[in-house]
Amino acid sequence: MNSRERIIKAIEFKKPDRIPIFRGDYGLRPLFWKYGDNFLNLLKKYPADLKWFGGNYSLETIPKANKDIAFHAKSTDVWGVTWERADPRIVGIPTVHPLSNWSKFKTYKLPDLPPDSGEKFEKEREKASEIKAQGGFVLVPLWTHSGSRLFEKLQELRGYENLMIDLIEERKELEELADMIVEFNLSLIKRAIKLGADMINFADDWGTQQALMINPSLWRKFFKPRYKRLFDAIHKGNAYVHFHSCGYTIEIIPDLIELGVDVLQCQSFLMKKELSQFAGKICFDLYGDRQGGIKHGFPDEFKKHIRHLIKMFGTEKGGIIGGSGVDPDLSLENLEAMLEAFIERKN
Repeated sequence: MNSRERIIKAIEFKKPDRIPIFRGDYGLRPLFWKYGDNFLNLLKKYPADLKWFGGNYSLETIPKANKDIAFHAKSTDVWGVTWERADPRIVGIPTVHPLSNWSKFKTYKLPDLPPDSGEKFEKEREKASEIKAQGGFVLVPLWTHSGSRLFEKLQELRGYENLMIDLIEERKELEELADMIVEFNLSLIKRAIKLGADMINFADDWGTQQALMINPSLWRKFFKPRYKRLFDAIHKGNAYVHFHSCGYTIEIIPDLIELGVDVLQCQSFLMKKELSQFAGKICFDLYGDRQGGIKHGFPDEFKKHIRHLIKMFGTEKGGIIGGSGVDPDLSLENLEAMLEAFIERKN
């Protein structure tokens, strides 16, 4: 069974031969800085079935990417948001919000969309076709073009406190801005489908440690219809929806399933038994506890932890993609223990 077949069977609960491995967020650069060739050799030992399409995520480009990386403590992105960070390993925090005052909205312009034709695009499409021809699976993250996020993008543009007030006051400008972002992402989805995407990734962190950041009824009123437009466009293009959301999000998981999310990456260890009721109803992109002390314990303890999560959230027919969301402070021994737990699980 090749990687493409394995991933599709896991998503569709059709008994893959084992849990497919996702090398989406191994903290590649920081772990390479820390462990060097020992880290690269571990990745070669456990080859990924699923990787982001594009970016410096291949074993051949990681060392070069680390030499070329430029660290900027302060920078402004294409949306006009200024970011500050103290360490090159982290994304940083937005400190200047271009629409902190609605008076700037009338003259605000969204970033240019990446081309969906031309020589560069055709090379990308050829690469995607080649991956498929070799039994691979093409996962396109929209955030590579500054898209994908809706809730987080609104926070970046308006500022968190302003956004919360806008939602309560039902500002018409916020409705218009949200729809502009949706239209931007719909164009990116169209491009990704044309590129040959098998699955498209979104990311919006919705949870605190205890609950959703806004009232679930407000989420359903404002955000759910907009997610539906995005997810429907992906399914219309015969691709799967991959959705990442950190925090305690149990209140909206039935909604995400209703909306057609095919693969959900969430903090399963945070919601535990409450989340297990959805086993068999959605495929989980599963990773270990990133907050508790278990990830710093002995390898056999960490492997036992991963096995427990697999048993809780998977089924005999599949429903798990494993290995994403690994932090730079994870030891190589525990990373290998986690990968072993995924590889050894036969469905």
